[in-house]
Amino acid sequence: MQVEMAGREAVPKTRFGVSGPITCRAIGSGKSLFLQAHSGSWIIVESHSVQDVQALLEAASSRLLDRFPDALETPLVAELYRAGLLSVNGRNAWDHVDFENETSRINTLILKMAGYCNIACTYCYDFEAATYKNRLTVEQGKKAIRGTLENVGPRLNILFHGGEPLLAYDAITDLVAYAQVEAQKTGTELLLSIQTNGTRFTPEIVKFLIKNRFSVGVSLDGPKSVNDTFRVDFKGRGTWQNITEAISEFPELASQMGVLTTVTNANAARLKEVACHFRDWGVRCWDVTVFQAAGRATKKPSRFAPDLDELITSYMDLLDGVEADEFGDMEIRPVLHYVRNVLGYERPNMCLRNGCGAAKELVSVSADGTVEACDCISEPALSLGSLAEGGISGALSSAQAQNIRSRTVRNLTPCTTCDWRTFCGGTCLAKTGDVTKVDTGECAVSMALFPDILRRLANSDRLFRYAERFADPLAH
Repeated sequence: MQVEMAGREAVPKTRFGVSGPITCRAIGSGKSLFLQAHSGSWIIVESHSVQDVQALLEAASSRLLDRFPDALETPLVAELYRAGLLSVNGRNAWDHVDFENETSRINTLILKMAGYCNIACTYCYDFEAATYKNRLTVEQGKKAIRGTLENVGPRLNILFHGGEPLLAYDAITDLVAYAQVEAQKTGTELLLSIQTNGTRFTPEIVKFLIKNRFSVGVSLDGPKSVNDTFRVDFKGRGTWQNITEAISEFPELASQMGVLTTVTNANAARLKEVACHFRDWGVRCWDVTVFQAAGRATKKPSRFAPDLDELITSYMDLLDGVEADEFGDMEIRPVLHYVRNVLGYERPNMCLRNGCGAAKELVSVSADGTVEACDCISEPALSLGSLAEGGISGALSSAQAQNIRSRTVRNLTPCTTCDWRTFCGGTCLAKTGDVTKVDTGECAVSMALFPDILRRLANSDRLFRYAERFADPLAH
């Protein structure tokens, strides 16, 4: 680097600093990665430039760079600032981001409309014998909506869930009408979504969903041979035929429908095949949730749990497929969740972020009126209270909610020295049921995927261009 010295000694106009401890590692193809773990700031350089970058970082850290008032006009210095590795006059490129989301407002309300379902998936995480017969009343739903709007940001996504939410379709219609009026009063943008098993569509229901611009998620685990392994009815019969027949009657629903796949040992090694199956079926958005040992699966989790190595390999296969442009305009969210966390500081997926969205951006109400920080959290000790006692505001101000919100990578022992901690957020609380622990399986996936994604970004911009194709209005 060549810069001219200032003409006279003076108080520096520009003061440079280093944003925090920075590691450097070779990532193949003659390139190296500089990474600042606190913010997830990074830059990839040719290996022959490593010494120049290290010299600039050392000069900034020792205040030597302050002697060159025009240093920021030097391309490499400017690039290091834009990448978030250098600070200028005490400011960083990422200062606009709150990495632990301490000021987040609720943007998602999950309403568990019914504890019961018309099918009986053998791994169902949401099954609870004690509340199976419960149904959320319209008055309970209205109370939840009112309470959430008191704690909401500029927009609110109401996700109708279950059990099977369409078994309570009459209540959903009432609650949608109510929410639209109340959201308008508060100036809140309202988004509506539903997660269904896909067996309950009728002309009336489909017309209602389309008219109200619902985002519709259907739960399917893959082709018939895969789906019918665990997604069965009460007699143990597969559900694929019934679901696909119900959906095929309403092609107008396709533009608002995505598919959610539960990853188990039946499909963990075949995720790319599953994605291609749904691509060929015309699905535009596909996501996965990794099996959780809760509900019906609590007693025998080994019957369903995916093999970790197979899961990681499947994610790599999906990344290969995306880079090869095999999915076109199909949104492969299992890839995008991880890639977006690398490409930007905002990290929109609340489940894959330092200080996750539980009790910050998300609140969930069960069919019996219990308020949870997240619908996936099944540990009773982590419950936030009830609609009847304290409502949404009381639940969000409870000691347990504050305890959950305090969980960050700063106080998770395995995370404090991990380079990938800000990208992954310390794994999912629902998987551990303990605010002090991390999930080892999810941790292993993150530690495999994030270095691989950066390696791929070093070699081409294909993942970046793929991520640019899709808006992400409210990731969760």
